[in-house]
Amino acid sequence: MKCFLYPDIGRVDEPLQLHMNGLKPKEKVNLKLRWEAPAGRWTSALSMNADENGKVTTQSKEVLANLIWKLRPENNDDFGKSTTSEIEPFVYHIDIEATESGWTESRTLTRLFQEDHVNRKNIIKTDFEGSFFYPNNTEQFPVIIVLGFDDLQSHHTAALLASNGYGALQLSYCAGKMDGPTTRKRTVEQVHQAVDWVKENVKGNKNIILYGMSKGAELALLTASKNKDIKGVIAMSPTSHVLEGSDNQKQASPWTEKGQSVPYVPLSSGLDRLVKKVFKSSIHNANTIKQSIEKYDKKGKTDAIIKVENIHGPILLLSGGQDAYWPSRWMAEKIMYRLSQNKFQYEMEHLEYLEAGHHLPHPYMPAPSKALTLALGGDPLDNVVSGKKAWEGTLKFLHDHFPPAQIPLETYSVQI
Repeated sequence: MKCFLYPDIGRVDEPLQLHMNGLKPKEKVNLKLRWEAPAGRWTSALSMNADENGKVTTQSKEVLANLIWKLRPENNDDFGKSTTSEIEPFVYHIDIEATESGWTESRTLTRLFQEDHVNRKNIIKTDFEGSFFYPNNTEQFPVIIVLGFDDLQSHHTAALLASNGYGALQLSYCAGKMDGPTTRKRTVEQVHQAVDWVKENVKGNKNIILYGMSKGAELALLTASKNKDIKGVIAMSPTSHVLEGSDNQKQASPWTEKGQSVPYVPLSSGLDRLVKKVFKSSIHNANTIKQSIEKYDKKGKTDAIIKVENIHGPILLLSGGQDAYWPSRWMAEKIMYRLSQNKFQYEMEHLEYLEAGHHLPHPYMPAPSKALTLALGGDPLDNVVSGKKAWEGTLKFLHDHFPPAQIPLETYSVQI
């Protein structure tokens, strides 16, 4: 009996392969996976059959991916509580059992965000803070500034981009409790200053790209429309307008520029703010936000519209058709229409995932909890499958327009 599992140590976004031979024809094989998360154990299981030659090949069947996607906590804990604040590997243990021949095998899978060839430098400046990830074997790579609604998510994204051959500066910018489509007030100048830091400190860099998620996507599009040094934008679950920021006492913009509030679309009334203050949660959803934008547009107002046509490079938009947090697919379509109407000279692309919600997870990660899915939309399995496709689309966009640094690749062959 032979068993080949690859890669046993590899990036989070690398496909997993399992090959076995020496089994009985059509023999049933049971696979069990467990993850000892910080908050408790997660498990999943599935079965498959060998072919008529007693072989199992999973390369094109995403069997191991489904094992990871179907992981669920034994104590009903949610995904957020089962992750740490650090960029640690995800370590899985897989048990394999051939039911007729009695053969068993146990293996360990280690999934990395930050590979060995990636360095990390923490940046603390007067105007911004962040972490810079970069390949250590070259000084020639594009730099992506990552703006996310969650520090851990954006750290994971930056480390994974660097592992794929890019420099990635994660900005501690939009972090905070996700209690509505809002964020603490920040200045647009902070992102401009991060761009200047990259220009001054990263040798050989010619291209700076912004990668934004959720409220970070709004900021990415807004900042890129005002800075010609930004040569491309990736916006996941984007907004077409600047949307109201977080303030329990009054309506407020999430961003300032030159000391002034950036114009925004109001989302709340006095009653809305009272509900939020008392119950500590937002009453906004995709439908109410769409209505607010339509109301704003019907009044002939334009100040809060993001002038995406002024961006000096290609744009990739990613959205889910079941986004319950805000109407990202509808707003992405509005962005695409505005770009077309203004004869945008660079490539523009909108990748939409009709069954996905607001959050598109990294590939081959456990699915977020149903509670989070209810808040953000989509089905847990649909979200992780769409997240894998979205990441592949993101890397293709980057490779096509901003080729990465060449990094060492491990090669292998399978003969069983």
